[in-house]
Amino acid sequence: MSASYVTNSSLLVVAALSATIISACSQSNQADADVAKKPAQVNEQASAVQTQDKQLKAKPTIKELKSSMADVTIGKQVAPHTQSVLHGHLVFDEQASQNGKGVFRLTITNPLEQSVKINFNSGKTADLVLFDARNRKVWAWSDDMMFTQALGSKTLAAGKSIKSQFMVPEKVMQTLVKGSRFQVEFAGKLQDSSKTVLHPVIIPVL
Repeated sequence: MSASYVTNSSLLVVAALSATIISACSQSNQADADVAKKPAQVNEQASAVQTQDKQLKAKPTIKELKSSMADVTIGKQVAPHTQSVLHGHLVFDEQASQNGKGVFRLTITNPLEQSVKINFNSGKTADLVLFDARNRKVWAWSDDMMFTQALGSKTLAAGKSIKSQFMVPEKVMQTLVKGSRFQVEFAGKLQDSSKTVLHPVIIPVL
């Protein structure tokens, strides 16, 4: 074997080894770079999650919900066409409505000069129901409540009132559309009388 052939072969081996070493170093450097990037990526992901959590926890107010619902507003009580024995007054308490929830306050008054006795089939005296524009029941306050099933009665003196409060969840307030309405349905009945105790008390959504 000639010396020239051995030298050439040695050169080829050295070149191959050099290429292998360079490739390994390059891969090592790339791996180190990738490892260095991971903490930054993790920090970015953690920051994004924290931002999302803050957005989820930041519940909108009623005014913000109104603006997001194409300027939907809750109107005033609609006057009944006929008179009933008791008078009902329903208002939307905007000041008490916070964190996206809605608060409605009901006052039922006896306008007569004598007391009236009202019978109830359960512990529920009244209910607040949401109907859509097609007169379909969307939600009722009583759906999320529990009441005693025992019969009961209450004597309402002349000029005296019964006060109730209804809390409407945020998810329900967000579904309000024009043409829907909130309606109070009284659960009591007059003793020894077929007269209407209280007509449905209605507040429209405009």
